[in-house]
Amino acid sequence: MANEITQAGALKVFLTGAASAAGRAAVRLLSARGYRVFGATSQSMDGARTVRADGGIPVYADMLRAGELRSAILSAEADLVINLAPQSANHGILGGNPWDSRLLIEGTAALAEAAASAGVKYLVHTSYVFAGGDDEAAASLIEAAQAGERSALEGGVPACVLRFGFVYGGDSPELSEARRVMAKGRSVAAGDPNAHGYWLHTADAASAVLAAVQQQPVGVTLNIADAHPASALEFMNYFAEAQGLTRPSRGSGMSLRALLSGATTADPAKVHVHADLTEAQTVLSWSPRFVDFRRGIDDVLLSWRALEGAAR
Repeated sequence: MANEITQAGALKVFLTGAASAAGRAAVRLLSARGYRVFGATSQSMDGARTVRADGGIPVYADMLRAGELRSAILSAEADLVINLAPQSANHGILGGNPWDSRLLIEGTAALAEAAASAGVKYLVHTSYVFAGGDDEAAASLIEAAQAGERSALEGGVPACVLRFGFVYGGDSPELSEARRVMAKGRSVAAGDPNAHGYWLHTADAASAVLAAVQQQPVGVTLNIADAHPASALEFMNYFAEAQGLTRPSRGSGMSLRALLSGATTADPAKVHVHADLTEAQTVLSWSPRFVDFRRGIDDVLLSWRALEGAAR
């Protein structure tokens, strides 16, 4: 598709979590569509190289400090802010990054404050589908996610909230690690088979972000996921079978993580929630390309095989 905004001048985007799997997909898509993307990442050369490789401009700022964020946004002269930092922990498999209550509560409040003081025109904040559910064990995590959503919607900048399902894709380090472990003949614990969560391919996450940037709905909270909830055990079983690898085992040892800086341990997939996915279609004209995790995993494996073939 032709570059859609270059004639009118490139809009500048400040995007957090740029080196995460969802962030990388969003940087690539937005850059391809003519947006100038400033990708906030951790202060490391690897993160900077990743953002540059995806077509973005790396920037560094402490996500808990409104002043630093404001300076970074002003330096970028950003018209739009997209908060994908919460997605670094949002996957239903293995360990990976911990859920971080400070990032959800203090980080989102700091970003909303910075965006307002920098004169940003629009803010997209990403949260989690399970934030609309109810579960005693994950109550603190749900409350933190909801606090972040309120900060975004009430921060003085026109904004929307996108609640993502568990994010996965070809750039997911968790999937790469699972593949490495199972290729050695070891099994990974994939959790409770009765704990069903919603899933979201990174390409669909990025397309939803683009739709939100284009449509700019205000004051809405939309669920962004495929329409077929499934357990992590189902997900990992298919992932293993499609590659002829050792199948995962029941149990929660590898899939449970410390929530809220280690204070609580819970499985977000156990949060009971029935998400309305039709509003995203109505408001954003968005629907997932990968309508279930099986099609999404097939795409991941195809992309990996293409990369491996090119590397030979």
